[in-house]
Amino acid sequence: RAYSIWSSLPEGAKVVALAPVTLDTPMNREAMPDADHSTWTPLDRVCEEIVAWAEGSAVGGAIYEPRTAAGATTFVNVAAAA
Repeated sequence: RAYSIWSSLPEGAKVVALAPVTLDTPMNREAMPDADHSTWTPLDRVCEEIVAWAEGSAVGGAIYEPRTAAGATTFVNVAAAA
């Protein structure tokens, strides 16, 4: 019988993932000074979204991909598109 992680979680728990993207950090800016930083996701925006997920806005089983353009970041559930 296959083990299911869902069977061991408390009722109402949600599991979400953050898809890998380039985050806007001092170390990344130092390592890639000539890159287009306008598409990098700011850490404070990721933190805000994680807090919102913890407060209940997350969809269980979602894989969220941060998409940053023109100073605005959205989080797209790429698992829903699959």
